[in-house]
Formats: sequence, C-alpha cells, structure tokens
Amino acid sequence: MKLVTINPQKSTTMGGVETLIRSLHSLFECKNYELYQFEPEKEHYAESTNVQYLKYGSGNKVAAKLSQIDAVRKLQLCAEDVVVLFHPNDLLYLPRQVLKNSKVILVQTNKFSVFFKPFSKVIMALLQSQIDLFTVYTDQDKKALATLFPRLSQKVKVIPRGCKLSTANEAQQLSKRLVTIARIDEEQKNFSAMIDVVNKLPAGYQLDIYGDGRESEVNALIQLVEGNDNVQFKGPTSDVANTLKNYAAFIMTSRYEGFGQTLIEARSQGLPIVA
Repeated sequence: MKLVTINPQKSTTMGGVETLIRSLHSLFECKNYELYQFEPEKEHYAESTNVQYLKYGSGNKVAAKLSQIDAVRKLQLCAEDVVVLFHPNDLLYLPRQVLKNSKVILVQTNKFSVFFKPFSKVIMALLQSQIDLFTVYTDQDKKALATLFPRLSQKVKVIPRGCKLSTANEAQQLSKRLVTIARIDEEQKNFSAMIDVVNKLPAGYQLDIYGDGRESEVNALIQLVEGNDNVQFKGPTSDVANTLKNYAAFIMTSRYEGFGQTLIEARSQGLPIVA
C-alpha cells in the first residue's frame, strides 16, 4: 500500500495540519509519500526516514497545479493505495484514474464556512462521489456536512482532534506573562489586534509570540512589534509543553480557526485562555 498526503506546506514546519501529516505517516508501515509545494524557512522537525518527500509546483498557479497533477500521476497509484487531502479543491488536481481506483480521504481542517468557499462547493458537487471517507471534528460538523452534501452522509467519520502533550500536574504560577503559539499569518491570526489589547493592559504585562510562517509574514510581524517593550516575537518552538510552563495565560485573537489545537495544548498545561 502507498499512503499519499497532499498539502501546500511541508510537514517539517509548524502547524496543525502539518502535525497531523507527521502523525499519519508514522502510523503505517507502508510506502509513504508526502507531496508539498512550499519549503519552510526552517525545518523545525526532521524528515522521517519512512517518508519520501516530493516537492511539486513552480512558477504561476496554473503551472503549480499542473505539476501537482503530474506528481500524483507518477506515483502510479492503484486500488489498494490511499490519498489523504486537506482541502476540497485538491480533488480537482487528482488524475481521473486515481479518483476512480484509489481510496480518497478528505480531512476537515477548518470550519465549513472557510473550508467550503464557493469554488470549493462547485468542486464538491462535481466530485463528491469520488470521496471514500470524509473525516470531521464533531457530530455537529457531521450533521452540517450532511445538510450541505446529503450524498456524503454514509461516508462521514467523526474523529475529534486530540492532544499529545502530557497533562501538567502542577498549576501555573500567577504572573503577568502572556503567550501565544501560532502560525505567523496576520490575515487569520490577527496579531495586530492582539498587540493592541496587550498595549492597553496595566503596566507589567508581557506578551511573547511563538511561531513561524512565510518569510514575508514573519518580517511583517517583526516590524509590528519593533520598539514595543510589551511584546516580543520569540520565533518557533518545538517544545510546546516546556514553553507554556513559563506563562500565566494563553492569548488568541484569530479571525477564524479550524479546531484551535493550540488552545487544547494550553489547557492541558493548566493555562487559562483568553480568546
């Protein structure tokens, strides 16, 4: 069996989907392939020796998608093979033979108002019959999906997102140290609002921002916090549990979230959450 995951970001970087991809490939003793488009600025996690990493895409968007189709075709997938997608649009870029013969799994990675944009709904209407399994976060999501696409109702599986961090046994000490851990993406994470909130707090409060993202996003955040004594950008962390132990509360100001994995991790370490 071949297990193939397709996601724009390579899983050696930070992010909820990337963490899930790493976990999937670690579970199965088979031929594992990860197709990705963008190299991370920094490899936060080592490549798995069990996975072949295949980069696709260059140039404009059309060329990138044609490259994606070609990369999947070259794997010569058959009936016993599994392709895992994290966005409905990627159904459009699977070769016809793969859609027809291989098992296709679509994983919910965001609330449906974000996950199913108008173009995505068109793709789903055309290709939903090619999906073998659709995993969602909650029973409520399962009901919502059945309303949107009734023909999928028998192919939906509820798999809640879990937390791999060991639950902390000690309560966090009171302090004025605040933290957030997130992918650096202003459009979604809304760091500007977070910083405005911290600046309005009484004297002594300190916010540390951990995370990574595209170079342009990271540079924009660095400029945003420059000269601000109340806020620091700390860069990425690969030891979330030990990082969280140094703070009194977790902050989130996202405009939207898929499931909010970092919130679960923060609660597991005893941090109150302001979101």
